[in-house]
Amino acid sequence: MAQDEIAVRPNRVFLTVGSRFDRNDFTGFEVQPTIRARWAIDARQTAWGAVSRSVRLPTRLDTDLQLIDPATKQVTLTGSEDFKAEEVIAYEAGYRIRPVPPLSLDVATFVNRYDRLRSAEATLAPQPMIVLENLLNARTSGIEVAGTAQLRPVWRLHASYSYLHKQLSFDPGSHDVFRGTVEGNDPPFLLSVQSWLDLPRHTALDALFRRVDTRPDPVVPAYSELDVRFGWVVRPRWDISVVGQNLLHPHHSELLPANAPQYDFRRGVFARSRWYF
Repeated sequence: MAQDEIAVRPNRVFLTVGSRFDRNDFTGFEVQPTIRARWAIDARQTAWGAVSRSVRLPTRLDTDLQLIDPATKQVTLTGSEDFKAEEVIAYEAGYRIRPVPPLSLDVATFVNRYDRLRSAEATLAPQPMIVLENLLNARTSGIEVAGTAQLRPVWRLHASYSYLHKQLSFDPGSHDVFRGTVEGNDPPFLLSVQSWLDLPRHTALDALFRRVDTRPDPVVPAYSELDVRFGWVVRPRWDISVVGQNLLHPHHSELLPANAPQYDFRRGVFARSRWYF
């Protein structure tokens, strides 16, 4: 790995150039370069941008996996020795401002181009089976907005909102059995609000509210949940907490449809003791 930061204008404009170099047994030599620019507009404002290339190297699951039907003893799903590294070219830009000392705001936007993503291809030769190949592509774009406010010396709030748009495509000749539903099942937006409140006698009350939009296919309904923690620092290296999770509903689904309640996340309360040494 090599990296260097160049001060284009001292204390104002910086350029960071670097790359990671890897060699592996699956795809050989891989280069993952990045270039980042940061502009300190003034003491309250900063703008930045970046372009990077990254890869996900194949694993033995991608190359050696074999699922066998116990009844027919035939292979129904197999990896591929020709599986290539998945690639993404990421474009990012952002802006941060502190309009007043207790408040900071961030906005970031991104466009990612994915190539050679894993697909599950149906084939008839030498027998009907599914083969893992690299015929799926994707393009994602979105925006993230966040703000932190120090409302009081003992009370801090942080809120964030993110939006994601995804487009999937396949190389000619693809016969992916899932048609990208697994890779494309992401919620379009996420919203969260966090609160940290320091109370007297070394106690604290923290809360996290989150809203997650509907997943499209398979459909997982949108949900809102709240986590609350009450903590007490008994000694400088020892604290005790009571935590309530998913307090707004008895249970909710996150990854699977609502007709699979055995996999739901449920309301819960637990106590925790931590000792640091």
